[in-house]
Amino acid sequence: MTFRSILVPTDFSENARQALQLALFFAAAKGTVLHLYHVVDSRVLEVADFGGAVRESLLEGARKEMEAFAAEAAGRRVVVQSRVSEGFAAPFVAIVEEARRLGVDLICMGTHGRTGLKHALLGSTAEKVARKAPCPVLTVRLAEHKFVHP
Repeated sequence: MTFRSILVPTDFSENARQALQLALFFAAAKGTVLHLYHVVDSRVLEVADFGGAVRESLLEGARKEMEAFAAEAAGRRVVVQSRVSEGFAAPFVAIVEEARRLGVDLICMGTHGRTGLKHALLGSTAEKVARKAPCPVLTVRLAEHKFVHP
């Protein structure tokens, strides 16, 4: 199976970097477009009532991190497009909407592998994306995030 376009949502973590490497492997077909995407959760800014300068500073910081993240895919036989956006809903909503907007064939994303109470309280962005996405979702966990039965 070949993929014409793959979305890699990122929080710039090591998990996201591993997901990028796996997406690059799947994007071996010439002409595959790799969409790197980061959403700044602006709900936090709204609650804290930070001014526009703080918001712009956060967005600019995310853009710089995205440049470094995208550089990891440089020199490969894939087209890389990156985007940072501001989201006023839960990050999984923005990711699913981005996948629909782009019409991607696959979402490849890292997961922190939360279990037990942390999972119940915080939820899992990757799990919610997998449930709502318009395409297959491949989640990538670091080996050191072993399953611990509660």
